[in-house]
Amino acid sequence: MRAFVQYKKIRRTPCVAQLSLAQSITMFWLKVALSGFLLAFVSANISDRDALVSAAIQEVKDEFADVSDKRTLSTAEKRLRAFKKASEESLAQGRARLRFEKMVKKAERKILERRRQLMAVSQTTEQKAESLALELFHKPGSVLDSQEIARIYKESECHKTLIKAPTCTNTKFRTPSGACNNLQNPTFGSANTLMRRLIPARYDDGISRLRGTLQIEGSSIVPGPFSPPVPSPRVVSLGVVRDRPVNDSQFSHIMMQWGQFMDHDLNFIPEFEPEECPKGCKVVEDSCVPFPVPQDDTNVEVTRRGSNACHAFRRSLPTCEGTSSEEMTPREQFNGISHFIDGSMVYHHNDTVFATMIRNSSSPDGLLNVGPPAKGKLQVYVSYHDLK
Repeated sequence: MRAFVQYKKIRRTPCVAQLSLAQSITMFWLKVALSGFLLAFVSANISDRDALVSAAIQEVKDEFADVSDKRTLSTAEKRLRAFKKASEESLAQGRARLRFEKMVKKAERKILERRRQLMAVSQTTEQKAESLALELFHKPGSVLDSQEIARIYKESECHKTLIKAPTCTNTKFRTPSGACNNLQNPTFGSANTLMRRLIPARYDDGISRLRGTLQIEGSSIVPGPFSPPVPSPRVVSLGVVRDRPVNDSQFSHIMMQWGQFMDHDLNFIPEFEPEECPKGCKVVEDSCVPFPVPQDDTNVEVTRRGSNACHAFRRSLPTCEGTSSEEMTPREQFNGISHFIDGSMVYHHNDTVFATMIRNSSSPDGLLNVGPPAKGKLQVYVSYHDLK
């Protein structure tokens, strides 16, 4: 509220040129929030836009080439990834959308930086603040035109990761992936397809930034009512969910366990790899946003940075499905397994994995792979003997 009052005082000041840089940014950002400020004027006077876009595309390609996983996974690692981590198909889809987002943001940043350089000599303090605010807080995709976004979409290879409709055969057996359950729409409900929303996504920048990210980073550039303070998710859960014993004569713990088991059959939202997130409380906006926790909270694993404590949080992988090739659309997430109750947490959701890694290939009975009996212990129902 203090910042809002401050803004009202700024409006009453007769000489706008006397505004401080911070006040001018605040004033500009409120304009953006209230009136949907358009950026079409940016494209008028920059002659080397194509070169700037090309440079941004290449820089992001180089960045992803450096971090790509070139290791050859062992059979045991592939098995572990099959049930516990994002599949290779999921990772490819998520990284393609991330490339698209980063290319757009980097290209727009270069264009806006060039504009600011060209206009620096003749700008007033308020205009300089507006130029800086444009670079920091514009909605991604609002600076580039549709042809430039279409070019970036193609270079990001987003289109190559989309699930293609299979040819459905006349068989009485379902597919592990869930494809062809709906013959009219063969991909409906199949693995690695879009999750549907009950309400639209609400991101801080309208595209991908989680609400409260600037607040977590400790940004003080833009104070005030534009992005109200967002409480820590841990504080919300502690306030809403009370941990207290309940004696129930009708339901036992098996109800909760069965619900969890069914949940693992219906959805698995792939996340960024732990290796892609730095240790500590550092925010990596696109993939890792550790959030603050109360100092006296001893029930969660926390990382302490000085007087701050945070809990690690890896974001869900985005999908290219639903992404427009001509405009920047909000980030969406996808289901890494089939959307049906079909036992995918037991039999898997990939035809190849099911046929080569899960089933016992030495027997014609189609049984699951099992390990050798261990003396004094339960039999292992998936062979991990090659972990040795």
